[in-house]
Order: sequence, then structure tokens, then C-alpha cells
Amino acid sequence: MSDLTSVAAKLDAAALEVQGIGVAAPPPVLAVGARCKVTKSPSAAIRGIADPSAQVSGTQPLGATGKIVAPGLVNGGWWVDFDSGVDGWIWAANIVAI
Repeated sequence: MSDLTSVAAKLDAAALEVQGIGVAAPPPVLAVGARCKVTKSPSAAIRGIADPSAQVSGTQPLGATGKIVAPGLVNGGWWVDFDSGVDGWIWAANIVAI
């Protein structure tokens, strides 16, 4: 009986693919190793330490991309190695995973 169930599931999945429905991939999430993009306009503050009151060491413009290299903190910060410009702590509200 389990063989028949397995075959039926494979046929259902194949039929969905043929119809172009497919299975949606889950959206990307912020995590160490994930790529991300700045969503704050016109730019987001980057800090050298994970403290929202710390001095701003630079900014990254809307659309700037990078890779998350350190885990999120209780206060919502992520350390990002940006493709260009200053690297550092940015708050989750200012980025999305891509």
C-alpha cells in the first residue's frame, strides 16, 4: 500500500510540474551566510559595534548588497560584509535576504 501511495504522490507532483504550477520555494531569510540587500532609502547607517547608539562608521545606499557574516543579536543587528564600501552592523529592519 505504501508503494502505491508513493507512486501516486510522484504522479501528482509530475502533473503539477506539467501544468506549470510547481512548488513555491520558501522566501529567503536573514541568516549567517545569506546574501542581503539594503532596503532603507536613501541609505542605512553602518556601525562598528552592535549598539544602536554607537557612532555611525559609514552608510550603505538603497540596494547595496552583501553577505551576512555574524549572527543577529537580541537588538536586531547583523554584521554584513558588503560587496563595496563600509562593512559592519546594520539593523534587520534595513535589509532583506535575497
